[in-house]
Amino acid sequence: MKVTVKDYLNVRVGKPSVNAPTYQYLAPGSELEVEEQLHQGDKFEGVTTWLKDAAGNYYWSGATSRSETTGNQWWIGDYGIDLVWPHSKGEGVTVILLDSGIREDSPDLFGKTMTKRSVIGDDGTDTFGHGTLMSSIILGSGRSIHGVAPGVELISIKITNDGGIRGQDFLEGLNETEKILDADNNKQFVINCSLVSFGLGQQFELDAVASIKRILSHENVVLCAAAGNNSFRNPHFEIIPATVAGVIAADGLIKVNGNYERLLSSNYWPAVNVTAPGEYPIEALKDLFPHVDPQGTSHACAYTTGLVALFASMATAKGKKYNHLDAASLLARITFRDTGFPPSTQLIREKIINTSSDS
Repeated sequence: MKVTVKDYLNVRVGKPSVNAPTYQYLAPGSELEVEEQLHQGDKFEGVTTWLKDAAGNYYWSGATSRSETTGNQWWIGDYGIDLVWPHSKGEGVTVILLDSGIREDSPDLFGKTMTKRSVIGDDGTDTFGHGTLMSSIILGSGRSIHGVAPGVELISIKITNDGGIRGQDFLEGLNETEKILDADNNKQFVINCSLVSFGLGQQFELDAVASIKRILSHENVVLCAAAGNNSFRNPHFEIIPATVAGVIAADGLIKVNGNYERLLSSNYWPAVNVTAPGEYPIEALKDLFPHVDPQGTSHACAYTTGLVALFASMATAKGKKYNHLDAASLLARITFRDTGFPPSTQLIREKIINTSSDS
């Protein structure tokens, strides 16, 4: 693949290190032919990923057009998301976020196309941080964090002030979602429910499941939900919305010393659709929300929402609608659910780009 040099860049011989021998530097605007795979190496200005050419030379990715793939955003490179961006960044897709609201002045949301709503009697501004974090994972502009699908539009429906789920507020959020969907059957929607609920009573579960099923009956909607962080295996009760048939459920993994591990706190059961990245670098938000949790299945859900938005965007560009059956089919082919290992960049290219383009 070809990348463009953005800043003066040393050619490092033999290993991805700032201390490796160098015999020349490349000027901005130069083009490089390199492998698609990213290599871990010395950390420089916060970036630990390096590119390699056929001759065994290494190039620090932070000075190239692939610099979006920073060391603390390993999923962008490991899952090949930056290979999808030339084909789609989520344009034409609207994400509906049921969460704690958003802060438009957060660095990676500033200037984005977003609408705030609330079912709890305020203006929809996030005072807790969870909703702003999820939004940044999905569509962050890259001022400090790159979202998976930075081209989507966002409708935020605030259903909580503190991250806790109250049955009636959640139901009202679902009802508000139904109104949005019923008002526009021509748009493509992906819904993000990173907050989960359980044990709120049989009537709540019945009402919530009925609403979710109505939402999923739309042929232009995918609903993604977090599996939750209770370390449950094969739960015998409803975790809403993740256990509802048709919902794309996500549990989380992290990367430790180059190895992928499922989050110990992740709920997991055989019907979970995807094991997705469950961590997030919070440097961009630590001043606004110092208590934001850097790990959890909430993050995995937001990542999955962004990924699905990329699929849906490519489908809508061909005049097609995209639903939960389409998403589940493709996710099953590009993720290793039981191990959490990301697919190779070749598999990403074959399955995401080619399959989505042909679907």
